[in-house]
Amino acid sequence: MQRIPNAFTKIHSGNISNPMFLNTPDDKKWEIHLTKEDDNIWIQKGFKEFATHYSLDYGHMVMFQYEKNSHFNVHIFDKTTLEIEYHAYGGNQQHHEQNSPIENFDEQLPCKKARQKSQIWSPQPYKKLRFDTSEDAGTSSKVHNLPKLVQVKEENDDTAVFRNMKHDQEHKNLTSKIEEALNKAKNYKSNNPFFTVVMTYSYVNQYMYVPLDFDQKNLKEEQSEIVLRVLDDERTWIVKYCQRRISTGWKTFASDNNLKVGDVCLFEMINSKAYAFKVLIFRLDEEQHSSPPQVHGDEVNWLETAGITEVESKTIMSNK
Repeated sequence: MQRIPNAFTKIHSGNISNPMFLNTPDDKKWEIHLTKEDDNIWIQKGFKEFATHYSLDYGHMVMFQYEKNSHFNVHIFDKTTLEIEYHAYGGNQQHHEQNSPIENFDEQLPCKKARQKSQIWSPQPYKKLRFDTSEDAGTSSKVHNLPKLVQVKEENDDTAVFRNMKHDQEHKNLTSKIEEALNKAKNYKSNNPFFTVVMTYSYVNQYMYVPLDFDQKNLKEEQSEIVLRVLDDERTWIVKYCQRRISTGWKTFASDNNLKVGDVCLFEMINSKAYAFKVLIFRLDEEQHSSPPQVHGDEVNWLETAGITEVESKTIMSNK
């Protein structure tokens, strides 16, 4: 079994139900069952299948970002600190080396005709059980809702334990910078729908996934073009979107804007018909206490000035 760090459970235990779910960038949802012993909450069932599927080993890092309702976004990094290629695991596919070409990645994963729900990988039938450890909630330590870096270490037979890496100075500094960037993004106010994403290795170099909640509420087309424009930049980028995944054109956008791992990008939907987004970038190396700019969507007329007022959400791939 693996223990969830007490610093996290003391703050969020009242919001975590059993089972919890791990959402990975390959659009899989893993059902993980918990058990409580004394004042500790342990991951008991489901994680072994998760670890086996992605070939987790000593030295791998797993980043958990708590969303809500017992859902966590998870990113996995190999021993070289590069994020793994999730689609290379499972099924009949062979495991690709990290240095394999990624230029043809879009062609490897064609869009399907119909929008599908994330597949839930579960070791047993779903059972609802809520933990209540509110008696442990009193704490003076401030725990933020930001990605946690943990290390998977082999101990005894096949038992693994989570080891919090906050004491490693390098990771502590990185986490602190990500926290600062996330806090800036959280202070942004707008009447338009928007979402934030922390840039990972794959997001910077290959593709990006739109958060599930935002996708279901605001992106009705299965396949479309999305228009991006960074605040205070006259340029626009057209990227392809398919079932939460932004692919073709995204790598160019990331390169042109010098996105780095750990940067936080905020995407504000300015025009729901054109799938047009204003992008704010909160960089790790920005001035620590700078405030986020406040630009209301109804004050932005860059769609007109860019001459793309007729761009509408449309299917970009046809399946007959």
